[in-house]
Amino acid sequence: MHRDIVFIGAASGWGAQDSGCADGPRAMLERGYLPCFQQHDRSYCPPITLLHPQNNHHDTPLKIIGQFCLELATTVERYIEQQKFPVILGGDHSCAIGTWSGVHRLSQKQGELGMIWVDAHMDSHTPDTSHSGAIHGMPLATLLGRGDALLTDLNGPQATLSPKHVCLLGVRSYEKAEQQLLDDLGVRVIDIAEIQKIGFNNAWQQALAIAGNASAGFGVSIDLDAIDPEEAPGVGSPEYNGIHAKDLLQALQTLHLRCDLWALEITEYNPYRDHNNATAKIMAQLTHALLNEEA
Repeated sequence: MHRDIVFIGAASGWGAQDSGCADGPRAMLERGYLPCFQQHDRSYCPPITLLHPQNNHHDTPLKIIGQFCLELATTVERYIEQQKFPVILGGDHSCAIGTWSGVHRLSQKQGELGMIWVDAHMDSHTPDTSHSGAIHGMPLATLLGRGDALLTDLNGPQATLSPKHVCLLGVRSYEKAEQQLLDDLGVRVIDIAEIQKIGFNNAWQQALAIAGNASAGFGVSIDLDAIDPEEAPGVGSPEYNGIHAKDLLQALQTLHLRCDLWALEITEYNPYRDHNNATAKIMAQLTHALLNEEA
């Protein structure tokens, strides 16, 4: 990875029922868990830009998130134009709408954008199918062009992600409407049962083949609830029987130095639910595994 790293703290909890993850980026900074890296024969401690939603009190969560995602998209785009590698630290997973919209502004010149989406959930509800109305359950559908136009059209009517180059890993909690949407679009889902059958490494290689074949490159978006809560308890929506952190760490190491990787996103860290900073440590380790030259 020959681009200097920048951290972007997407400090929003407006998309989740439990807003505690809004304080995740700040907690990582204050507790000293933002890692330094060995790059270009030097030690490098990346700066962090903390972004907070603007709440005018009369705005709806949809409008607040839409405005926040626009700001995040612009920030991501600016750093990439400066030849930086952005690492987005959430915040609830609705921030992915902003992250990958920002990437898409640049990647669309090269073709289709792929995605490895690591999550316990499908995140593929629309406002018409969601029972809770929580937007952190909608970001993948939004990026695939399905949902409210305030979010789907941040860059215009074209979908941000190409469904044939999207793969979900670690899914184990979802609803029929989400599954139907992804089936209709032809998105590959490797759920936890399949991972346990074929092994995480084989599942990762499949995901990498799907996303990595996109003509414009790909991104990686991780919801920490994909990891078993016995290891990573500090998340808003824990689901048991998850993937192991060590498997994901080893997988990210395989992406080191890939020039077709646009950004890394790690979301849904809730410091109020963490135990002994276990989840904060995993969040730091995931970043370090991908980006450190000595990993």
